[in-house]
Parts: sequence; structure tokens; C-alpha cells
Amino acid sequence: MIEQRTQNPMRTPIYPIFFGLALISPAAAAPSLRVSGGITLNGVSQPLLFTWRSTISVSGGGWAPGEIVDLVLRGPLDLPRVPPRLAAHMAVRRTPPGSGRNYASVPLGTFMADAQGNLSAAPAISYDSGIVGFSARIPRPGYYEVRAIGRVSGIVVAAGRINLCPDTYTGTGGAPFDWGHERGGRDGILPGPLRQFSPERFDPEWPAAWDERPVELYGTVAPLAGASAIPGALISPSDNPPTHYAHDANFYVSPDPGYEWLTGTANTYSGDAAGPGLGRVEVEWETLNGGSTATYGQGKIGLPLWASATVGDRVYVVGRWILDAGHPEVGDRTEIHPPRLIATMRQRPAVLNGSAATQVDIYVSGHGGGANSMPPGLSALLDDDGHGGGRIRDVLSPADQDIYYRAGPLASVLYPLASTLIQQLTGFSLTSTIYPTAGPSAFPWGAPGVEERPVNDRDYDFDVPLPPTPPGATSVAMQAVTHPGHTTAVSEVVTYTGVTAHIHLPYRGADNGIYARTLEFAWNRPPAPASHWVVRLNSITVNDSPGKWQLWSDVSGQWSYLSGAAPQLLNTSAGGSVALPGTPQDVYLNAGQTIRVQVQGYRAACLDDFFGKLFGESSYVAGLGFVANCGAADNQDLGYAVLEIPQQPSPQGSYTVQAADSAGNHHFSVAIAVEAP
Repeated sequence: MIEQRTQNPMRTPIYPIFFGLALISPAAAAPSLRVSGGITLNGVSQPLLFTWRSTISVSGGGWAPGEIVDLVLRGPLDLPRVPPRLAAHMAVRRTPPGSGRNYASVPLGTFMADAQGNLSAAPAISYDSGIVGFSARIPRPGYYEVRAIGRVSGIVVAAGRINLCPDTYTGTGGAPFDWGHERGGRDGILPGPLRQFSPERFDPEWPAAWDERPVELYGTVAPLAGASAIPGALISPSDNPPTHYAHDANFYVSPDPGYEWLTGTANTYSGDAAGPGLGRVEVEWETLNGGSTATYGQGKIGLPLWASATVGDRVYVVGRWILDAGHPEVGDRTEIHPPRLIATMRQRPAVLNGSAATQVDIYVSGHGGGANSMPPGLSALLDDDGHGGGRIRDVLSPADQDIYYRAGPLASVLYPLASTLIQQLTGFSLTSTIYPTAGPSAFPWGAPGVEERPVNDRDYDFDVPLPPTPPGATSVAMQAVTHPGHTTAVSEVVTYTGVTAHIHLPYRGADNGIYARTLEFAWNRPPAPASHWVVRLNSITVNDSPGKWQLWSDVSGQWSYLSGAAPQLLNTSAGGSVALPGTPQDVYLNAGQTIRVQVQGYRAACLDDFFGKLFGESSYVAGLGFVANCGAADNQDLGYAVLEIPQQPSPQGSYTVQAADSAGNHHFSVAIAVEAP
């Protein structure tokens, strides 16, 4: 369904917002406040990014000589449903139990201006002040302003704001704590090559980084770093069957400055071979499926390909902020997994009424897939009456902590079978005891969550940049395309500011249906895009590693499931060639943009058939089930064939592109044609 609307953005009223100001005598020089510094991660300085126990450089002038000044952080300023902290100069103020609100600032200390009225301080951000239990108050990660409250001069807000991120890196060996472990993540005990499959690592696999409130992220999908590097947008070749219905769509997002706090410190280090995107926030959502890897492109679980981002696209994401406890080698990376909303703002233009148009693909769904099976009772236990950020040691007795963190669960009768199987697969003996009760399932609050979670607990608001305004343009036309799978009665409300379209989705209190629409915006005057080309993928040549291939293509943001279009890919032979439909895909380019084609995927091993079939099993029974049937062999990453060509002098022609995996192997090539329309 397509509809067009036209509005004049110049007529939209703008309502000013006023913030509280401290009154200062006009005759006195206004005091100033500046913040600087930042932490250094992996040898790179991160300006205005801080974590717990790091110090902030604060300076300023114009204060009264000898004036006493309190420094505080006020915020978070951009966390949905969490208002900015009130009473910034006051101590913690708890609201009545059950209210779910906690208004407090983060105090940085009290300092004194010198005789010339200059202020200089290097306060450290607190962690837990040595307190363990329900009264512990760890500062919430987020985007903060730094305030100074002078006894004479009043409140002064620093011009720069800071990002406060969680400290999740443990690779130095001297880390004061392990945040992933504190939040309930467990490491495994299996020996040798089975370590990565240790069931403890996936029980729970994705504990909340702070609480279950959704976070939001604006950012840009990171570009490809090199010819054999993992790209910024892909379908994951390797995932864990007991916690997935199908493989994830992964996007490595460089956050906008106000959202850098979403990157835990471990995000800037590489701990395992599957950990690319240093300094990125990884966004993961299962590729649309009906409950298994045999149903890609069907059903309601996960993200449809039409809404998937490509390298260079901007995204707005709302979703669950988690710690990836399945890869704890240098500490848990933070991710948004799963989202509940993705708005993909295409960098390349669409065409509407002959003009270059901005396109945004919007998908809202509570079907988060296997990631939603994480026990919500664990987050509720650690939420501390709405304060969030609790730790296992804050809420469980020492005896219960021992039960929670020990290996298991595995029924005693199955222990000899597990020990024998591990010895056969690895050649190593199992030296640790596996207990019948362990992890979240040992407690009443440890039951798994449901696959679909509500999305109607809030409204959604975000901005989409309009195309540059052509001379003489006076109005904007909008076209809405409704995709299959759209089930909600919620409809977008669009207003304009002259340079952006503001999208409002009034979901709060409405239904929990799926929103699946593409919106396109164009001014009522040309120009048209700089060029228009047609891209066809014609064939795949199999160099080696024959078998069941799952392949996808991304043609400048237009994703396709190639193994669905050409089922011969599900049974390939070495040296063979598989014809593709060669479906034409239109690519419009603005000046300076390129055509980019990516083909990637994996050779499915036996374990791929176990996706979606192991939910409800204990972690060890599920893990040992597919290992017993399939061994320790994972899917084989077939690598990435990437073609990127500029418009000039002309991209037209036939191309053969070799794929390359991380080891430089070339498992396949793809034949591509670029034509004039």
C-alpha cells in the first residue's frame, strides 16, 4: 500500500524549552566551567568518555575568591523513560517503594576557588563507595552534564557533556571487578575446543547491562575496514543453537557523540575471532524466520531483510541493552540485542516524483527471537526498586551466590555420559564437578522469558534528515509504503522542522502489532539523483567447501536471501556454478556515492539443524544434545565478496568478485553485471 502526503515544513510551530537558570548579578563576571579529558582504551584516547573510577578534568574562572563549589553530574539526559535527575545539589532521595523512580545526582566532590576566582579540580567518578547490598548506588551509565553549584554564584553548567560508560574490560588482569560476572554472566568449565560451547556461558547469555528499560541509539553503520575484514553489516555465520531460532543480522554502529556511553570499555578490545567492530555498538536481531534456519524470510521472528542496514546507513535503534556473556575473553561487550525498533536511514537516495528522496525503513516488533528467552526475573532481582545496576552479590547470600555461579545444571545421572563424551571429543578429562542445580534456573525467578515482548509501553520519536533544500522548494511530499507483515493500527505522525522530518509512533497503550513501513521524503522541486544504475547478480561459482550454503546479498542496501532464490545453493558441489535469478535492482546515487555489492554467508554444519529445537531444555542437556550428534564442528564462514565502484568514469560492465574469509581463503566467486537502465 502506497500513500503520498504533502506538507509545508515552514509552517510548523517551534516551541521553546526553558531550563532553570541561576540568577547572577549583572555587574559580576559570569563564572565559567569547562570539562576535558577522557579515558584511554586500547592505546586510543577517548575524549569526554569516562567510566567508573576515572577522573574528570574540571576548570573555570570568574568565581568568587575562595568560593565553595559542589561538583555533580546531572543525568542521564538521553535514556528513554528515565527523566533527568532532579535536585542536582541534593543527596540521594528515594521515592516510596514500588514507585520505580529514584531521583539523584552523582556527586563529584566539594572544591574551593582560589584567590583569583579560578576553579581547578580532577574529581573521580564513584563506583560503589565500598558498599555491598541494596543500598549500593553505582552511577548509571549515560550522557551527563557537569554542574557546579557555588555558595555565592549559584548553578553553572559546563558547555561540554560527558559519556559515562560501564567498565567491562578485564583483559589487563588487574581489573577491580568483572561487570559481566557481577550482573550474572558465568564462564564455562569445558576443556579444550569445547570451552566456547560451555553451557554456563549461555545461561544466561545476555544479562541486562543495567536494567530492562529500553535504550536508544543514533549512529552510523561502520564501513568495511579492509578487503578481508568483517563488514559493518552481515548475517552472522555462527550462533548458538540453544538460544537462537535462526542466525542474527549484525550491525556494527559508530554511535553519535551523545550515545558513546553505550559502548562498554571491552568494546574497544578484541577478545575472540568473532569480535570485530572495535569501539562500536553491535546491534543484533535474528534474521526474519518462522522458528528455524529452514524458514528464513518467513514468520514473524526477527528482522526482515528490507529493513536491514548497510555500510554507511544511519540508524535509530531502540532495544534491550545487554552484556554478551557468551564471549567473556576480555570482558563482556555491550550490545543492543534484540532491538524492538530499527529505523534505517538510507545514505543512497530513493526517487519520489522525479526528485531525490530520503528513505527510511522502519520496523517495530516485539518478536526478539531467542534473545528474549533470557530470564526476566534475573533483571527484576537486580533492579533494586527501579534504581537498576544491582549485582548478584548485592541480592544473594554467599551460599546462594555459590549455587548460582557453580557449573551446571546437569542431572547427576547424566554426569558420567557427559564426562565420557567430553573425553572422546577433546582428549581432555573433565576435572570439575557439574551440579544438578546452578545458574538462574536454580531459583524461582530464573524461568526463561517469552519470545514476544510488549512494545506498547512507550511512544517512539526520532528524526530523519530531509534532502538538501533545492532553490525555490516550498513543500515536502511523503510517500508511505506498507510491507507485508504490518499488523498494527498505529500510524506515524510526521512534523517538519525545515531540515528534518520528525516521526512519532504513538504506541503507548496501543496494540503490540508490528509496524513495517518505508517512508520517503522529497522536496517539490528537483534535483533528481546524480545517476541511476541497474545491478544484477548472475551466478555463484563454488571453489571449495561444497555442501549446504546459506548466502545473502546486499546491493547498496537492498538485501536478498540468495539460497531462497536459488535453492541449488543448499546442495553445492565443488567447481560447480549456481545460476542466480539475476533480478534487476535499481541503485540511485548522489554525487560522490558508490555502488556497493556484498555477498556473504556460511556453509551449514549439522548443528544448524538444531536451531529453534532446544528451548525449554536445561543448558547442559541442550548443549550436549547437539554436540553429541554433531561433534564440536561449527558452521564454516564462507567470507565476503565485496564490490565497490564509483560512478565515474562509469561503473557499467561485468565483474567477477572473489570472496575472502578472515584467513584469506577464497571459497566462492560471484558474477555481477552493472547496466544502464
